[in-house]
Amino acid sequence: MFNSQKQAKKFNQFAINMAIMLATFIVCLLLVEVVYRYQLFDFYKAEITYLNNSIKDKKSKKKVLVFGDSFTANMNNYVTILNDSFSDIQFINSAMPGIGAQEINVIAKNRINQFNPDMVIVQFYVGNDLLDIKKPINWNNISFARNCFWLLSNHLYSWRFINYRLGQFKSSIGQSVETSKLKNNDSFSSEKFSKREKLLLVADPFYYDKSIHVSDDFKGRYDAFIAKVTDISELCKARNINIKIVVIPASCQVNEHYQMNLQKMGAKFEKTSINDTLYPFIQQLTENINGNSTQVLNPLSTFQKADSIGRRLYYENDIHLNKNGDSVLAQFISNNFIK
Repeated sequence: MFNSQKQAKKFNQFAINMAIMLATFIVCLLLVEVVYRYQLFDFYKAEITYLNNSIKDKKSKKKVLVFGDSFTANMNNYVTILNDSFSDIQFINSAMPGIGAQEINVIAKNRINQFNPDMVIVQFYVGNDLLDIKKPINWNNISFARNCFWLLSNHLYSWRFINYRLGQFKSSIGQSVETSKLKNNDSFSSEKFSKREKLLLVADPFYYDKSIHVSDDFKGRYDAFIAKVTDISELCKARNINIKIVVIPASCQVNEHYQMNLQKMGAKFEKTSINDTLYPFIQQLTENINGNSTQVLNPLSTFQKADSIGRRLYYENDIHLNKNGDSVLAQFISNNFIK
């Protein structure tokens, strides 16, 4: 009897300690979320310093602040080309890997106050920006831990930031970072293709098709996306800053080469209009956002004309633009939208 009482006491104490630890974790996480949402601390100070180190001494009359995700958060991409092309314009790269409309909306005000730009460019990506709003939960085909992680990510912006920092930590200790390894000239291989993209396709094989066509079950995601883009647009409008929204298409929209590769990875397409240049995502965005100070830019037709055998715009095993793709995008922006 004595031993049973002692064991019960130990178990109760253990349960209390676990409850205290869980409560502490939740409180800390919510505190970080509040600090992140209100940007009481510059969470990306190191990144913006690093990305703009090469232009810190550039003397320019005009400043263009560029927001975006991993398509833009790079020292050698279309932003770099634009900086090299325009001696009288300073393009300030404020992009961060893995962020979307929600995070850009959070950080935009402080960045605009910091740099007081003459123009703002915001880059979005059709392929996964709606998934940034809400991940494709799939309890049947995806692990319990991954689904739980995605559920938290759907509600906590800071959780996504913590994941980004963990990725940086893994890189610093020498663990594989596939996004850098896959950005090469290797031919397409289902084994080499981005593990993250393959995971998303397992969760929802139709997510490319649903994003491009704003299908019914993606409508809620799209409405949330539009609301955040509208907030960013209104913020710039209040400051009399012109804003250009550049929408990078998914590779499967460019031609059948990329579409067939994605199908080999498990992607499925219901619509026959996958390559239409005026597709629902861009059409609805233009109808909702375009105005005197805001312009939606659609490079899809330019990409379709430029991409060919030997002159691909995207990496074969990664969703991002390669060097040629960045060059085409920079020329597109330069020719049409920088005045």
